[in-house]
Amino acid sequence: ARRDAEVLEGMRSYLDEQVYVLFREHKRDFFRKEQYLLAQRLAALMAEQADIAPLADGLGPGELPVINARRATNIRALLEGPLNAAFLRRACDFHADTVYRCSVVLKAGEERSSSIARTFSFLLLFLGTNVLGPCLEAAAIKAEAVPEFLAADAANRSGVSDVAAVLRATRSTLAAVEAYFQRAVLKEVATPTARTISIEARHRLVRKVETAATETLTVALNSFLLGGDKVLRDAHGKLDYCPREQGDLSPTRPCVTFCDAVVALRAEIVAALPHVDLGSMWLRLAGSLKDIILAQLLKMKISITGSFQLKADLDRYAATMRETFHDEGITRIFSDLEELVTIFMVPGENIVDLLHDGAVAAMANPVLIELIKRRVDFKTNQFQIADWAPALLAELGEEVEGSGGAGAADGGGPPSRTGSPVPEPTNRGANPSGGAPGGAEPEPPAPAPPTPPTSRQPMSRMRTFMSGFGKR
Repeated sequence: ARRDAEVLEGMRSYLDEQVYVLFREHKRDFFRKEQYLLAQRLAALMAEQADIAPLADGLGPGELPVINARRATNIRALLEGPLNAAFLRRACDFHADTVYRCSVVLKAGEERSSSIARTFSFLLLFLGTNVLGPCLEAAAIKAEAVPEFLAADAANRSGVSDVAAVLRATRSTLAAVEAYFQRAVLKEVATPTARTISIEARHRLVRKVETAATETLTVALNSFLLGGDKVLRDAHGKLDYCPREQGDLSPTRPCVTFCDAVVALRAEIVAALPHVDLGSMWLRLAGSLKDIILAQLLKMKISITGSFQLKADLDRYAATMRETFHDEGITRIFSDLEELVTIFMVPGENIVDLLHDGAVAAMANPVLIELIKRRVDFKTNQFQIADWAPALLAELGEEVEGSGGAGAADGGGPPSRTGSPVPEPTNRGANPSGGAPGGAEPEPPAPAPPTPPTSRQPMSRMRTFMSGFGKR
């Protein structure tokens, strides 16, 4: 009996050693095998989606199939596919299987927690790099290609609507990831190192999505401004601010159309990102709108009566922008514009009194000269320059050839408002009679195009993109 007991004990020790060696070798490669299995399952899930392109033949964090933003022109397909809740649910289920196997095979402690945290980081890297980032880029490409969404037909506003829908879906995905982490991952990552790995992975995902969402919103805003410039350019006639008689001085139809589009744009973005501070973006929109308005004025004729209708338009623009975002910068932008309107409200001989104060004084002389030339009374019916114009232009540094007024070519003319001598006559296309050759009015120089924001310009960080996400 003692001999049998010794044999059994020896066999037991041998089996224990073999089991230990077997499982030690298995555990040594367990994380690599589990990550490889998770990658295979995620790749199969992506293969079911349309508009994908493999980055490489192998599998790994940067080698899984990725949404092709250039080919993903159908935003609806993205919303029903990779951005759908069912897609994320299946991806999280794959990782939940990994969590279960880790909890069964590995002992509680650093090894188990580390494996779960690292595979969770792998999942978030896949979602950020291969799904959410490209989907936001696809929405930006779509918005950039549809600048005419300001048309009266609301169906043509698909560019901003698509961006808003993708932003909403992205925010929902982040919220679902956070819920999954709290429900299934947090209780399994018990060690400080594993918790740090998981938290940093969530922070990286948020930062990546914030950057992509900011660039997408900027492109959408750029598209909005291009569409707005087109609406104002096409809808405004050259004599819109020259009414034949004083009547209705309410805002013009193009102004109302643009302002209604601003309100709709804000509604779309706020619905998509209710917790995001859009301050710097809206301030940039107001600055670009100022450039668009000035460029438009340089192509029009404005009478004293029409200047009051122009002021009504500016009041409507300012009210719309201030209702959308309350900021002193927006108030100052439109206050400066309203000050410039005064050069059309006063008699021509009184403009000189406005040159040394406020926004008029800050305006560059060439632009101010062209604005003054937009006055309908700058020339008489006989195409002669008005009597008050030569002295005023000389004050601004431009002489009128053949005017016989101040600033003769002997160099003894009055100084400009900057204090420097009046430069030599520039002869801006004027003939000796004051008009253009053949009696036609010379065209003003082409205004500089508006400078809408680009995705390269710094934007405010959207710290609350998904309220509460990624907090320690």
